[in-house]
Order: sequence, then C-alpha cells, then structure tokens
Amino acid sequence: MRTLKVLSEDKGQTLFLRFIGSIDEDAALNKVAVETVKKVVMDVGEVDSINSCGGREWVKWIRTIDSKVQVDFVNCSSVFLDYANMIDGFIPSNGTIESFKVPYYCETCDHLTVRMFDSQNVRGKESEISVSIPCEKCKKDAEIDVIVPHFLKFLNRTKKKV
Repeated sequence: MRTLKVLSEDKGQTLFLRFIGSIDEDAALNKVAVETVKKVVMDVGEVDSINSCGGREWVKWIRTIDSKVQVDFVNCSSVFLDYANMIDGFIPSNGTIESFKVPYYCETCDHLTVRMFDSQNVRGKESEISVSIPCEKCKKDAEIDVIVPHFLKFLNRTKKKV
C-alpha cells in the first residue's frame, strides 16, 4: 500500500485535487483544505486501496466541504467506486461522478485492461458497457472484472447534470 499523496492546484474558483495511493487510517485528509472555492475537481483514478478506517476518515473529511461547493469526481477507480456504492455519504449530496474506470481481466496473459467511461454517456445505457474487450497486451478476450449492476449503482445515487 502506498501512503496517500494529495496534489493540489488552485485555479481561481476551482480547486483540482489528485489523490494517489491508499486511503487508510494514516491518510492525512484533515490537512487537505477546501475553502473559498466554488468547485472542487477530485481525480481519484490513482486511489489503489481503501480500508474501513480510511473510508470513515474520508466521510468525515468530505462532510467538511461546504454544501454550496460543486464537487466533481473524475477518473474514479473501481476501488473508489466500491466504497462510493457501499457507504452513504462517501460522495456528498453536492457531488457528481463525472468519469470512471472499468477493469477488464485477461485470463490468457494475466493482464488488466482499464477503460474510461463518461457517466453522462453511460447513464440509462448501462447495458451498452461491453462484457469483454480485446486485451491491450495479447488481444485475446478480456472479461469485465466487476458485477455491472452493482458497480454502476452510483449512477442513480449521484445527481444528474442538466
């Protein structure tokens, strides 16, 4: 497990946060300040693990963000979405999952291929997500490595953009 690293870039009214590593009991989320901005974009694509203590700390931290701040999540890893689907409040009511990664596993060469999806393009068309794709490495079939209906529950839990 990698210690959580948070890279921050302030662009006026928008704060960009990139989370890299593990969200666990050692993640110093309370040091990540989200103040005086109208929008926060959180890139959680490199979150590689979350444990129960980290999930609890995340929810406590996310609740400190003002409800008037728009919170967009991008590049959501399957690990992050597993928690978003399990824990109420993991994604705040003012939060939207904009894009997410779907893992595909190839039994032939033991390679994991990841495809990115835009939530707006998938909402209402969940059945169009392929159950298999060509493996990036060996070009054989790579099978989807999630249970689609459960994995996509977040689509109904987060607000829709108009």
